[in-house]
Amino acid sequence: MALMLWVAIYVKFIVDLLTWVNNTFGWDFKGNLAYYAPYAEFYPSQQTRLLEFWDKIGLPHDKPKQTWGTQLVILGIGNHWTLKEYQHLAGWINWSLNGPGLSVLYEKMAGKTESVRESLWFIKKVDVLSGVRMLDSEEWGFEEADIVLYCDACPTGMGFWFHYDDKTLGYQCMIPDDHEKPIFYFEVLTVVSAILHTIKLLFVHGVFVFTDTTNTVDMFHSLKAKQLYNPLLLTMVDHAICSNIQFRVAHICGEENGIADALSWFDYTRLMRLAPSMNIYNFTPPHSCWGQNSYEFTASLLQTAGS
Repeated sequence: MALMLWVAIYVKFIVDLLTWVNNTFGWDFKGNLAYYAPYAEFYPSQQTRLLEFWDKIGLPHDKPKQTWGTQLVILGIGNHWTLKEYQHLAGWINWSLNGPGLSVLYEKMAGKTESVRESLWFIKKVDVLSGVRMLDSEEWGFEEADIVLYCDACPTGMGFWFHYDDKTLGYQCMIPDDHEKPIFYFEVLTVVSAILHTIKLLFVHGVFVFTDTTNTVDMFHSLKAKQLYNPLLLTMVDHAICSNIQFRVAHICGEENGIADALSWFDYTRLMRLAPSMNIYNFTPPHSCWGQNSYEFTASLLQTAGS
């Protein structure tokens, strides 16, 4: 590049050229423009002559980099934020809404390289949020809930159930054999699937969920998760905002969660004993949680345990 610039200056007399690695720039008098046919644009005369020289010697260049004006950005160094700037941004977001939109930002500050899709998600959501309603934000328990769900997962399946309109409805889903995710992922996915199914099927405002996994409870209480689980949390929060519902996730001991456990294991013998009149359905988790874009939840009737 140094040799090419020497030729441009001392042979082609394109004077006052400067460079940073392979980014070349300079100056010209205002209004001194020349037409460069390959890009069908007018550029400062010195810039046009340099492009024609690059063409003559076969040096490649791109049209988007051919900028000019009274101010010129040579390198986008300013786009790389400092740690202090990331900390400021995280503080502002945390002050307005402590939630899953901070996950990538915190990992970025920890030195990891991730996309900013969750920060963009936060920007979209904070623009439409209606603010905190003090009365709606009061603590409430399962006694006040419109619907109470019971969830569980095992290495081979997921299950949840609830009572509604004098009926006991159970849902189960097989976990693919070729998955590489830990069991905790499917514990969370079961909770997300249960809530999304309920708000799609019923007109409810308060949904209370029981699970026997304390890590799942902690994640939904803090609205904070590692990157593997954060898309699940984003999916749930996204639908909670759109549907204007409230949900609570609480712990239940495994001995009291036998029906959900039997559903996850597809253990019909135990289900006949614990819930003989239950209607059982197969369900498919929301596709967004499998890495897709759709939030559709599907379920199909499998059998009636009492039949």
